[in-house]
Amino acid sequence: MAWDQSQGSSEIGVESVGAPIDEDLSLGKADEGQISNEI
Repeated sequence: MAWDQSQGSSEIGVESVGAPIDEDLSLGKADEGQISNEI
Protein backbone atom coordinates (compact mmCIF):
# COMPACT_ATOMS: atom_id res chain seq x y z
CA MET A 1 0.00 0.00 0.00
CA ALA A 2 3.03 2.26 -0.46
CA TRP A 3 1.60 3.67 -3.67
CA ASP A 4 -1.52 4.79 -1.78
CA GLN A 5 0.57 7.21 0.27
CA SER A 6 2.31 8.72 -2.76
CA GLN A 7 -0.75 9.11 -4.96
CA GLY A 8 -2.90 10.10 -2.00
CA SER A 9 -1.32 13.54 -1.99
CA SER A 10 -2.43 14.23 -5.55
CA GLU A 11 -5.33 11.88 -6.14
CA ILE A 12 -8.27 12.25 -3.79
CA GLY A 13 -9.86 9.21 -5.43
CA VAL A 14 -7.43 7.02 -3.50
CA GLU A 15 -9.41 7.65 -0.32
CA SER A 16 -12.28 5.67 -1.81
CA VAL A 17 -9.89 2.94 -2.94
CA GLY A 18 -8.37 1.99 0.38
CA ALA A 19 -7.34 4.93 2.59
CA PRO A 20 -10.44 6.99 3.46
CA ILE A 21 -9.33 7.80 7.00
CA ASP A 22 -5.73 8.54 6.09
CA GLU A 23 -6.72 10.81 3.23
CA ASP A 24 -9.42 12.52 5.29
CA LEU A 25 -6.84 13.43 7.91
CA SER A 26 -4.37 14.66 5.32
CA LEU A 27 -6.87 16.75 3.39
CA GLY A 28 -9.07 17.90 6.26
CA LYS A 29 -6.39 18.64 8.84
CA ALA A 30 -3.94 20.02 6.30
CA ASP A 31 -6.44 22.76 5.51
CA GLU A 32 -6.59 23.69 9.19
CA GLY A 33 -2.86 23.25 9.66
CA GLN A 34 -3.45 20.74 12.45
CA ILE A 35 -2.24 17.74 10.43
CA SER A 36 1.05 17.89 12.33
CA ASN A 37 -0.74 17.66 15.65
CA GLU A 38 -3.04 14.85 14.60
CA ILE A 39 -0.20 12.78 13.19
